[in-house]
Amino acid sequence: MITHYQNTNRQVQDPNNCPHGHVTNTPHNRWQMVSKDTDNTPMVLSAWTCANNQCNKLFICQHNWINGQFSFVRFLNGLPKGPDWPTPILELKDGKSMNTENPVPSKCIRTYLQSLEAEHHGLDELAGMGYRKAIEYLVKDWAIKNNPDKGKNY
Repeated sequence: MITHYQNTNRQVQDPNNCPHGHVTNTPHNRWQMVSKDTDNTPMVLSAWTCANNQCNKLFICQHNWINGQFSFVRFLNGLPKGPDWPTPILELKDGKSMNTENPVPSKCIRTYLQSLEAEHHGLDELAGMGYRKAIEYLVKDWAIKNNPDKGKNY
């Protein structure tokens, strides 16, 4: 897809799959617009229709201006985005995998985002339990990272 930005036509990568059915295809572009993100970063929002005749659903893509080009950021599905995580949380590993060859990322972020989605759908009881579990993962993985010799006690 081509979009006009800063008096120049810019190439924006077309999506090659549908976020609803997760089927690879060549979606049909319906519209696009250049706007600004909450932190004033230029972005392109574009609406697409899935080309799979079993789906045909509409979805929206967000591309942000990064390093002189528009790069895909995410599909906008109406759900909350969640926070921008600080590096120490992003780098946490699951305490059970700390001493393995390939440590697994902490379950904190994934659990938090699932809880956020549950809350968005009105499932406040499930969301509350999920937020509590996300905090447990965060505290446990942080404690193991900072006190690896006491990892068995957590």
